[in-house]
Amino acid sequence: MIYVKDFRFKEDMELFLYVINEKLPLLRREIDNIFLQMQVFDDIMQVSNYFEQLESIHSFLAKLVFLEKVDITTDLRRFVRDFDRIDDLWWREYIFNKIKTENYSLDDKSVKDE
Repeated sequence: MIYVKDFRFKEDMELFLYVINEKLPLLRREIDNIFLQMQVFDDIMQVSNYFEQLESIHSFLAKLVFLEKVDITTDLRRFVRDFDRIDDLWWREYIFNKIKTENYSLDDKSVKDE
């Protein structure tokens, strides 16, 4: 894995900054799209592949935030925070129920209470 501190060439840093500035909004849209797709299912077993996708996105963003010290938008930081326990089955079920009932959004300050 290449870390920001290992970049030696101007072109590498420019590419990294391009990815940060241009691609992170696409990740946000992808997260929203995954949430929408999950809403049509009733059983958590039916959405395991969506949770795997969210886990991959979370891992990438967490590395940016905690290893590379990259400042990301508030909504993506909220995703990093809220999905830190995505491997916990209880948390998956809890957040899945919030997503499918439209009681969870990255635009909210926290998971809504019922």
